[in-house]
Amino acid sequence: MRTLILSALLFAAAPGAAFAQAQETPATPRPEVQRVLYVCEATPQESRAFRIEHGEVVYMSAEEVIAAQSRGEAWETPRCITAEELRRLESMRTVRVSS
Repeated sequence: MRTLILSALLFAAAPGAAFAQAQETPATPRPEVQRVLYVCEATPQESRAFRIEHGEVVYMSAEEVIAAQSRGEAWETPRCITAEELRRLESMRTVRVSS
């Protein structure tokens, strides 16, 4: 199974988050947000291999990833995103940051 792991770092908070983090005291614990995405081909073989390793296969669109991030949503098992949706996600993030 050819995959690329994308961690929560790819889905960092909006601009200004670094400033907000700097304002926190070191004693303030920060909960870990788990948003692991694998770039998966949408084929039966890839889905079967992913299901065996992770228990379920959930493909997400770029819009779903952004919506999940804005709600602070996390998930226990990794999710899949196609290479095309990843390009859309990166494009959407570039537009949001530069606006």
